Amino acid sequence: MRTQVLIFLACFAAVGPARASESLAGLSDPTRPWAGRGADVSPAAGRAGGPVLQSTLVAPGAKRAVIDGRGYAVGDKFGAAVITDIRPYEVVLTQSGREWRLRLLPELTKDHAR
Repeated sequence: MRTQVLIFLACFAAVGPARASESLAGLSDPTRPWAGRGADVSPAAGRAGGPVLQSTLVAPGAKRAVIDGRGYAVGDKFGAAVITDIRPYEVVLTQSGREWRLRLLPELTKDHAR
């Protein structure tokens, strides 16, 4: 009986990972950096097809952001732009005297119709 259980477990261990990888074959890795980022950042940043702000860390003595899977700090270059500030829910970028923001969340607006 013990031998049969061991044989069953060995067969299951050999087949289990293969079936798991087959069931995940059509899915993409959500943590993989997006390869479509161009060299220039524009005010369209953050819109569909633009760079994506994935997370921010704002703590005493540390401001970091993850954009398209890469880590950045204040002063780092992002394409042709420079990261001038990192806030809890956004990153401020400046290029050629123009400023814009990448946001984690959409800007909230009050609905006065209700």
